[in-house]
Amino acid sequence: MLVALLSVPAVSWGAKASSLAVRPNGPLAGQKAAWDLDNTLFDTRYRTQAAVRAFTKYSRNPLLKQAARLAKDIGNIGFDGDSTAQKLGLTGNDAKAFARHWLRFFWTAKNFSFDRLMPETIAALKEAHANGVETYYVTGRTRRSKSATLLQLREAGLPFADHKHLFMKKNIGIKTLPFKLETLGKIGVTFYGTDSPREVNALHDVGTKSVYVDFPVKHPASEQPTGVLRRIHIQH
Repeated sequence: MLVALLSVPAVSWGAKASSLAVRPNGPLAGQKAAWDLDNTLFDTRYRTQAAVRAFTKYSRNPLLKQAARLAKDIGNIGFDGDSTAQKLGLTGNDAKAFARHWLRFFWTAKNFSFDRLMPETIAALKEAHANGVETYYVTGRTRRSKSATLLQLREAGLPFADHKHLFMKKNIGIKTLPFKLETLGKIGVTFYGTDSPREVNALHDVGTKSVYVDFPVKHPASEQPTGVLRRIHIQH
């Protein structure tokens, strides 16, 4: 249970308290949690699956038709465009073309609607919230998709789905890990929930705890996460 695990002092980096109310008498009141979005709260394999459908829809290429059939099995969807192309047997120019298509499709805000909720992680978030933890969202998405992301959070029924609690990169050129480390430090979080072992380990190095979301699709060159507060194993 997060309640037992989080009975530790909050990391205090001088962040200002939010004006929005949390449960004032909860056992974890005054603590702050932040969560990643993609493959942590939202299963984005279905967004990539939709990208495959769009890419192969009108093709007469036998290899692309085969890729379309393989993509119907969510187990054949990878972490990104490159890994998905490999799983679907695409090579050469077909693989390169799909990777370019995937980048456009995946980061287009309207396509967030293909994502599915990840019940295990959302349950952990709501458990923490119910016990007084203030919730933040820190993502590698860019600000141009802020409205769509807020809508996605609100439709999922998640707490603190507002501008003050959502932190996004200014543009795609900003490296995600340094952005997250700086942002989480400014917020002063007790823990961060993410599917990235690299982020878990970087936070561990600076003394911040993590909830590791053990997602079926692994980050490229995944490390073994260390110092994990809680591991959430996603089986579906």
